Amino acid sequence: METERSTHACEYETSMVLALRADLVDMTRARGQQPRLESRYYFPDLTTTRRSKVNVSLPMEHMTGTGAMGRPDLGTAEKGRRLLDAVGARVVDFVREFATWPRPRLE
Repeated sequence: METERSTHACEYETSMVLALRADLVDMTRARGQQPRLESRYYFPDLTTTRRSKVNVSLPMEHMTGTGAMGRPDLGTAEKGRRLLDAVGARVVDFVREFATWPRPRLE
């Protein structure tokens, strides 16, 4: 996949929704947008692993005019199925391990 990490309505999220409920996605309108800001402290592009030195929470409409970030136009149902299978397997693995954790003693 093209992007390095998941963000709002990106390639990954769009792909998973296409796999589950393609009727909810209009790919002709799938347009991501990245906010650009020249700063030594803040890097708002959530599709990369580059990190900001500060965290600024903004409403989504201040981050993107399309409601999506990253590249939703690259989403496919096949990618979504692969992602859902991988995530599901990890959740099952975690729950199985979690079931073996000792219970904390309350004293």
